[in-house]
Amino acid sequence: MKTRHSDLSSAILLASAVLLGAASFASSGCAQEDEEGILPEESATAELSTDPEAKADRPSISFTTFNDTLPGNGVGEVRKLFTTAASYRYYFGHSAPASVNFAAGDWVMLYDAGRKSSGGYAASIRNIHRSDSGLTIKVTTRLSSPGEGCPVTLALTRPYVLARFRAPTVPRINWVQYYRDDVRAESCVPVSACATVRCASGFHCEEVQIQCITTPCNPIAECVPNVTCANVRCAAGTTCVQEGATPRCVPQLTCATVLCAPGTTCNDADGTPSCDPIPGGCASNADCTLYDQYCPSNPCACEVLGHNQRPATCSASTMVQCFRQPCQGKTAVCQAGRCVVQ
Repeated sequence: MKTRHSDLSSAILLASAVLLGAASFASSGCAQEDEEGILPEESATAELSTDPEAKADRPSISFTTFNDTLPGNGVGEVRKLFTTAASYRYYFGHSAPASVNFAAGDWVMLYDAGRKSSGGYAASIRNIHRSDSGLTIKVTTRLSSPGEGCPVTLALTRPYVLARFRAPTVPRINWVQYYRDDVRAESCVPVSACATVRCASGFHCEEVQIQCITTPCNPIAECVPNVTCANVRCAAGTTCVQEGATPRCVPQLTCATVLCAPGTTCNDADGTPSCDPIPGGCASNADCTLYDQYCPSNPCACEVLGHNQRPATCSASTMVQCFRQPCQGKTAVCQAGRCVVQ
């Protein structure tokens, strides 16, 4: 009886040791990945520039993106690394696409940027690589956001990206560390709505501002008929003047409303009033000339002639001789509409 009791005690101690070892093994296994097969994060998502091991990391791991239906309502960002088919099915509610083979060693990375109020956003995975120790997978994600004033679709969107890659083997991966490298487009330079619009002959493009229920509210292009003086009827006493693409009705000028400078007179024979020098008068010094007179009726005189003025005809057959040229050293100037000698 004493020997039987000793054997029973030994059996109990052996069973306890086996159970304790099994529990210890299970505990160490759970530290590597959670019960859903989603690799746990080493720490919170960090900015890319804060990576302390960036220079020592191993080469990037190639990956292929694919599409699938996302679960939930898209509130907030989600980053998850699935290591088993069961974990993928547990999260998405269905199996992974046929292109993903967890049994052959595929892992899947999900970056869900969450619900956005408009289009113009894009989610992407910039890089997947192992740390220098080989124990951590590092994943860099990027959310590209539209800049101020950039045209976007007015609809709720949910940018995301799914990527599959072949899981590293040795050493066993313990953790995943996420980094973000988000970018935002610079403000968009407004582009004219008419920049790419061609209107039919007789029409031109104009930007028309419309009423919007949200921003940005950019004008739209519209082809409108050309307006020229040919199809404009002005009121009495006015005339049409084309200024670029815009015709204007302005008061019609006549000699009755034009004040000319001294020595000039108004002439509107062609319908457009103009101030022309009076014959014999002047508007400037250029209208005045000097004439050397050798006629006996006005011998050795320096005559000044105005605009379109000719010298007097001399009827004498013999001209006088002068000791010097009559107009030598003199000039003709216009003063108060009349030419004078100086």
